Amino acid sequence: MSRNSERRAKSAFAFLFALTASSCQQAASREPTVTEAEQKLKYHIDNLAGMGVGNIRHLKVTDPGNRDIKCTKGRVKRTYGITGDKNDPKKDDPSLTAVDLTNSLYGRLITQVAKYKLTHFEGGKPEKTMHNPETRTNITIIVTTERKVTIQGYTDCLRPA
Repeated sequence: MSRNSERRAKSAFAFLFALTASSCQQAASREPTVTEAEQKLKYHIDNLAGMGVGNIRHLKVTDPGNRDIKCTKGRVKRTYGITGDKNDPKKDDPSLTAVDLTNSLYGRLITQVAKYKLTHFEGGKPEKTMHNPETRTNITIIVTTERKVTIQGYTDCLRPA
């Protein structure tokens, strides 16, 4: 192989490598649409509430979402919420407090559903708010002393679908 051919091959390889790295970086940093984020939000909340993870009974959708809420600069967000209870005598430990149940649901969310970072909580209060920077979703878990569970979520302000 001549020196000229070798230089061209190295240049072509370097160009392809740079092009591939650039496209991977763009794909990884692409912001989801509000519809994509809402789908993830609903999936995360529904998986936390049921399917053996949260074992929340008497589930009721309190906010079905599917509507754009205006933000600034032409962006929108969407919401989703459910309620239920943790009063199953066969599956739920009645000695757990509302704070214990909130902590348990938070732990199940981050270990069995998706990686969320805690953004707001006050010690001794049965409420936690968390954010997932990858899916651009936020979830708040609230448990009352009567063991009623409310899980509310919203997307970040994102570009419309």
